[in-house]
Amino acid sequence: MTVEAAVALATLAVVTATALGSVATVTASVRCIDAARELVRLAARGEPERARSVATGLAPSGAMIELTVSGDELHAEVSAVPVRLVPLRVSGRATGVLEPGVRTGRGLS
Repeated sequence: MTVEAAVALATLAVVTATALGSVATVTASVRCIDAARELVRLAARGEPERARSVATGLAPSGAMIELTVSGDELHAEVSAVPVRLVPLRVSGRATGVLEPGVRTGRGLS
């Protein structure tokens, strides 16, 4: 009976850890998508400094935030590692167009 209980508890621990890791991964993915969307939205309005600040606040801690401008198009990618023990990276991407009158020289790069 002791061996069966030990195996059952170990299995329960693995299942619980997997479930928590899955929830953390989905949550980080949604946060990356939200951060990328806000980064593009605010940068398209001509507020790149505020865009990076808001995106940093929305993204998971330690996330990589990248904004590129190609002509009048903006491309953002926010990526993070949700569970440090697993080498899995989630990301969110967004694309937008600069609003009329916004110039790429105003801190956009």
